[in-house]
Amino acid sequence: MKITRVIHPIGQGGFYTETLSSGSQTINVVYDCGGFDKNGQRKMKRYLDSYLKGPEKKTVKGFKKNIEAVFVSHFHADHINGLQYLLENANVRYLVIPQLTEESVAEAMVYNFCLTGTHNLINQFLVRLYGRINSDNENEEWPKIIQVDDRGDNRIPDAFNPDFGDNDDISLKAWNLRDNEQIEISELKNGLPFGTIFHCGKWLYIPFNSIVANVGEKRKELMQKLKDEFGGNFTIKELPGLLKKIRVKECKKIYKEIFGDKHNSYSMTLFSGTVNGHSYSRIHCKMFHECDEFCHCHPRTYHYCCNPNFLYTGDFEPKGNVGALKVYYSPLWNKIASIQVPHHGSKDNFDEALYENPVRGIISVGNGNTYHHPNVDVLMKMYDQSCKPIVVTEDKSSIKIYQYEV
Repeated sequence: MKITRVIHPIGQGGFYTETLSSGSQTINVVYDCGGFDKNGQRKMKRYLDSYLKGPEKKTVKGFKKNIEAVFVSHFHADHINGLQYLLENANVRYLVIPQLTEESVAEAMVYNFCLTGTHNLINQFLVRLYGRINSDNENEEWPKIIQVDDRGDNRIPDAFNPDFGDNDDISLKAWNLRDNEQIEISELKNGLPFGTIFHCGKWLYIPFNSIVANVGEKRKELMQKLKDEFGGNFTIKELPGLLKKIRVKECKKIYKEIFGDKHNSYSMTLFSGTVNGHSYSRIHCKMFHECDEFCHCHPRTYHYCCNPNFLYTGDFEPKGNVGALKVYYSPLWNKIASIQVPHHGSKDNFDEALYENPVRGIISVGNGNTYHHPNVDVLMKMYDQSCKPIVVTEDKSSIKIYQYEV
């Protein structure tokens, strides 16, 4: 099996894709779909055109790119401002998301309004997504939506060695670890049962919906605050319009009063890799030279490393929560070689425990962003732990393309 992993140059956001191929079969997988700046939808659409239609932006009439699965870390604008365009212009089979409740949708909408000020299209998309989840009517315009609930204190069994048989089919499938058997994804109606992982042949995709312990109460508090502000109950469908009636400044005040600076209170991480964590692999460096302890070679050459395992984190809040990740991913934790640095290298989202093993830390960040990401102290601490920071901005030359053979 060949795997190509691309860290896309979308600046302040997150857009990561993988292409798996085996024999004549090829599938595409996406993690998050947002970027550039706080109102970056237009730029994101232009960039997605190059992904969906190729560099020449040509396509056969009526043809859409096939995407097996899109995994979403959370619903803040900088991670989903291209999601609607992607779903409309590609054939997406599965959409895997953190479990959506009325309170979690309201929190995302308020945050997005505070972030973008006037942009309402993202919140309107969330209205439709929430409506689709709570509707019994099948709609061909939507992919199969799979919600991942809070994993709590559960964990992957230590004796983790799933037997997928000799099936070379690399389409996305669900596997129940407790019963050691495959289950039909079509049967996943009320969330992802604990003990269930995804796999494409021997390649694993394991989501973990990490939620800070008290976020449920804070979301309820926010809902009550909004009801007080708007003079009574309201529906999710009405919320985008209601938010426009109050000033952004007041909206930020309400949000900060409840969440403070800890607005990244949930983010679904995703393990992508193999069970043993070792394979023959190649890293293709395009238009740049990435050297580390594995290689010393010329630009545009293939670099060799031994571990393709990657952990996507979105805007994961590691302080006080790395332990939960370690517990859930315990059989795989020491086999993770690369990690997406959460929240663009923010100092508020740094915990040394997250960088004990990885040799690469991928940072998606905007040039000259007002948040001063990535934080210098974060970069220095990563270096101290022998985890090399690799920065990808909106500059096209900063794209990173990793190619593996498993």
